[in-house]
Amino acid sequence: MKKITFVMAMVFAMVLNLNAGTRTIYLDANIWETADAVFSAWVWGDGIDGTAISFTKVEGAIYKAEINDALTSIIFLRNDPAKFDITNPWNAEWNRAEAGIPTDGNDMFRIVDWKVDPNCEPSETVPYCPSAGVWTKFGTAVEYEDYNLYVNNQTTWEQFYIYAWGNAEAFGGWPGISATETVTKDGATYTVYPFKAEKGGAIAYHLIIHNNLGEGSDARHLFDITEARDYYLTVTDAAVTEGAVEAAVDQVTVDKKGAVKFMQNGQLFIQLDGKTYNALGTQM
Repeated sequence: MKKITFVMAMVFAMVLNLNAGTRTIYLDANIWETADAVFSAWVWGDGIDGTAISFTKVEGAIYKAEINDALTSIIFLRNDPAKFDITNPWNAEWNRAEAGIPTDGNDMFRIVDWKVDPNCEPSETVPYCPSAGVWTKFGTAVEYEDYNLYVNNQTTWEQFYIYAWGNAEAFGGWPGISATETVTKDGATYTVYPFKAEKGGAIAYHLIIHNNLGEGSDARHLFDITEARDYYLTVTDAAVTEGAVEAAVDQVTVDKKGAVKFMQNGQLFIQLDGKTYNALGTQM
């Protein structure tokens, strides 16, 4: 009886798969769109064996493929064009991104970072570090918001560059850029590095701050941008730290009531009972 029930279940699953329709899914290769890469995927579902599919270009970094509606899981693959063979796409794998196939109307998978875990390093036990991506709707325009990275450079380096990888190469290809625009805030001078963040999306920029002397001999610091906001960094020969440079205090006096009066960047402030006021008496 159990054997008959199992056979009937298998037949039922096969009938469902045969009756299932097809649909189009899209891949926004985004940062994967380099080195003439070829894109494929491995797909499977409940009662459906895994199989390889290939993507064809729509426009820009957008690609599409037809899949069975009954499929539930997918591994997107970025392949080496010199080695690619659809019968064995794993042999040409450069990168992968793993995901479930949604049923909520979202039909485009957008690659947003080279690694889900920025600390992942390939090894014998973990040969690949999966890339990160999000499902969205094909045809939906990607909106961006503008932010700034403010850098107070206190190094002794003759050259100062910032390279960013992750959602995109925000400051261009290696070695990045050596910005020249500066602003002064609270008496400190910052070099301005504008960057964009996808509105409502995840942000991940991995910064390499370096003096461009070449791998193995250059000085470099690492810093991650993980929130859509402005950043203030102070960079010394030894380290990079986040936070605005503390404004200089020019003069401090204490009156008989215990109020501390001090000049900061040309302005008078008063501290009393743990609170700070300006010269007009407004609490800061």
